[in-house]
Parts: sequence; structure tokens; C-alpha cells
Amino acid sequence: FTGTGWAQSCDAPGYVTAINATRLCGAQDWRLPTREELRSLVDYTRPYPGPTIDTDLFPNTVANFYWSATSDASDVHSAWGLGFAHGFDYAYPKENAAHLRLVRGNTSTTESRFTIDDSNTVRDLKTGLIWQRCSVGQQWNGTTCADDAQSMTFTQAHDHAQQRHPWRLPTLVELSNNVDLTHYAPTVNTTLFPNTALRSYWTATPLASNGNLRWCVNFMYGDSYADEATASAYVRLVRNAIPDE
Repeated sequence: FTGTGWAQSCDAPGYVTAINATRLCGAQDWRLPTREELRSLVDYTRPYPGPTIDTDLFPNTVANFYWSATSDASDVHSAWGLGFAHGFDYAYPKENAAHLRLVRGNTSTTESRFTIDDSNTVRDLKTGLIWQRCSVGQQWNGTTCADDAQSMTFTQAHDHAQQRHPWRLPTLVELSNNVDLTHYAPTVNTTLFPNTALRSYWTATPLASNGNLRWCVNFMYGDSYADEATASAYVRLVRNAIPDE
């Protein structure tokens, strides 16, 4: 749904209530998606102007901003959403109009989907991925990630990850799953990932319209953006789980 016609006269929560009152497709539990649920629809291989989505599954998607149900922890007057021209996410004042796509089903939180495997790694129970608790440059001292995280260019980050095989740079979607937008500065669960740098972390995902730009996730605010590969950012490595691990 894109908030057209009669729906333009109400706000997003009102629209959801109205849709559920009609028992659309026999259901009354339609809702706004979380930001990361909305991101799961993005196809980051599709270049600008997009839409950055599978148009066979979601035809006539507008290459513009769609609301999520996720509030901005730093500003109660704003909520997160995602634009389907590039796939950028950002917080937008709630008083503004934007598009909607509704979803059904249960949500998960960072508290419920992650578990600490040992003192050095965290497991994502939903994806099976294994994460390093500490950023590159830090060491686990039995209590926290000590020392300062090391910033580096994308090429340096890529080379470092290759030397640590099977560890690797995460994709944008993978790293975004670590963002906890109920927190601010840092937007991460610090029990799982202590002493996370309040800046950007590299991902392996290129911007589809410009391969010289790479997506980053900023753990100060929780947003993602594309930056020059020569810029400086931090690194958190991930690996796939070994079968039966």
C-alpha cells in the first residue's frame, strides 16, 4: 500500500487501523514493518533510480521514502524509514507524509536473536552468523573490549579480512542487523558488543550505481550511507557458522 486515495486523509497508524478493520486478506494483524524488516526487501544490486526492490514481487513500488514503525531514539518527533531509490535509511519527521507497505508476523529484538557463545564471539540465532564481539584493533580482557578500535580504508579492511579467513567483512544487511535503534550513541547492545566505536563501520556491499563507494553503518545514530573507499571507518568481522557448530 502506498498511502494514496482516501488513505491520504489519515496518519500511518490510522491507516493501519482502517486496513485491519476491513480484514484485508482475512487478517486483522497488519502493521508497519520495523526498519530492518523493511530493509529485507531492498535489492542493493539495483542502481539508482531504482526502485531497489524486486519489481516482480512488489510491482509499482515508488522509488521514494517508506515509513517503518521504528522510532528515532534521539528524537521522539522522528521515525526511521527507507528510500527505495538507493536503499538509504534515515530518520524523518513524523509530521511529513511518506509511503507505506504493511506486513504481518512477529518481530524479534537484538536481545532475543543474539547470544554470547563465549567471551569473544556472539551468535545470531536467526541467521546463524558468528560475530566478533570486539572491533578490529581491540582485545577482550575478560570484561570488555579493551584498547581503541582501528580505523582503516576499505582496501585495508578488505585485506585484513582476507588475512583472517574464514572471518570476513559483513554485508550491509548483516551489519545492520546488529543495530539496536532503541539505543543511541551507540545504537548497539553494549552487553553483546562492548566499547563499539561511535562512528562508521565498513561493509562489503558496494553502492550499485558507483562501485567506488561502499556502504557503511554508523553506530552513533544507526544510519547507513555510502562512502568513498579511501575514507576511514572501523571493522567488525563475521563468519558463517561451521555445520553442527
